Amino acid sequence: MKHAIRAVVAATALAAAAVSAQAATTTLNFTLPFLEQTLEYGNTVGGDLTVSANGGKLVSFAGELGVAKRWLDADYRINSGESITFSFEKSVKLLSWDLDDFFLSTNKFSLSVDGASPLTLSTFSHGSSPILSGKTFTFGYKGDAYFIDSLKFGSVTPVPEASSVAMTLAGLGVVGFIAARRRRA
Repeated sequence: MKHAIRAVVAATALAAAAVSAQAATTTLNFTLPFLEQTLEYGNTVGGDLTVSANGGKLVSFAGELGVAKRWLDADYRINSGESITFSFEKSVKLLSWDLDDFFLSTNKFSLSVDGASPLTLSTFSHGSSPILSGKTFTFGYKGDAYFIDSLKFGSVTPVPEASSVAMTLAGLGVVGFIAARRRRA
């Protein structure tokens, strides 16, 4: 009987810990100046991360990430024919972004997740709804040039099936019923 009660307490504690666990996040900021074809990051929320440019090289200047053919290009924003791809080892969620653009423009950008058709999003929204999940995020041009100031990614926590939760609760109920019945006997 003591073992059954301990099993119920342990299972309840594990379930509570799983529900209250906070998902880890990684925020990418580009504060140091550089001109590179690719960037490598380890220990992100999605494991190893590779950032690469299409149509030029990655350039960071004044905390903003863009694409340029060479260091002295006058415009290093993400322009037509240019994109930046963030490739993670494991799936992550894109939680928010901080993109800069000129106020009197369309303030739109394209975002393709795992090679799907690009979505048109606003630089002003600072987050996606619904949250976009995947391993590869490609930020591209959509009629307006822009910089990437920062991106925030979160871990993808598997959500248990409703039937699995129901079976676990039913099992705990049966164990509790048996323990109570043995206690009375």
